[in-house]
Amino acid sequence: MGTVLDRSLIATALLAFLTPAFSQGPCGQATTPCRVQAARQPYTAEFKITHVQTLANGTTITRVSSETQARDSQFRTMFSSTYAPVLADQPTVTNFSVHDPVDNSNIRWRSNSKTANVVRMPSGDQRTGCWAADSGMRMNFGGARAKMPTGAAQSALTTIPAGGISRPAAQDSKQEDLGTSSIVGVEVTGHRFTRTTPAGAIGNDAPIIHTDENWYAPSLGLQLRSVTDDPQTGKNTKEVVSLSLGEPDPSTFQPPEGYEVVTETMHEVPCQ
Repeated sequence: MGTVLDRSLIATALLAFLTPAFSQGPCGQATTPCRVQAARQPYTAEFKITHVQTLANGTTITRVSSETQARDSQFRTMFSSTYAPVLADQPTVTNFSVHDPVDNSNIRWRSNSKTANVVRMPSGDQRTGCWAADSGMRMNFGGARAKMPTGAAQSALTTIPAGGISRPAAQDSKQEDLGTSSIVGVEVTGHRFTRTTPAGAIGNDAPIIHTDENWYAPSLGLQLRSVTDDPQTGKNTKEVVSLSLGEPDPSTFQPPEGYEVVTETMHEVPCQ
């Protein structure tokens, strides 16, 4: 991996940086983020994620992974994910991502590496135009857009060959309010989103029903349980297994001792 972490990992961290006070939850559609205004309670939450895929012959494949999320009273956030390896003989790796709004930085590291990458972001009054780091990571803070291709270049992007990609099938959608409940002693509100692909829309001989069920804690700005069930991809359940309310240990937001820290500072560049 060298001294600079994979760009895709940094890009993931940027999502947390750009929307630190947003949380995906029941504020409209399942994919629509909602602004959390009053959630300032610091916490550390551990989640268990179980994915079950059922094959055509009835065989099930189950993978279990975990996540940890933490936030302090200054809105420093830490997110770590430990994914089950695809093959049993592969090592388990945990990825860590920290956003620190106090010094405008993002930090990334992995459990199987001794290198941590720190990206210093521009201050709030400078976040316009395009910025880049030496690793090649780029960000557009608005105010400039890349030119769209025209002429033959545009045709090459938009032309779809016969038998190629087809338009998404029409789907019927509905949203249900599941009311309030309590998870690990915290009040949550529940919503279920259901999408139905009609029979025959994609060659299916019966309707395909996809459901997303979310239980969201307004006091934390955090989703404590979610269940996604799709006959095509399987069932994915994410649920909190441990929740501690209070200031996380400061070391939560720093790489472990002994890690080499590589620091980059973003600089303004011409927009392309």
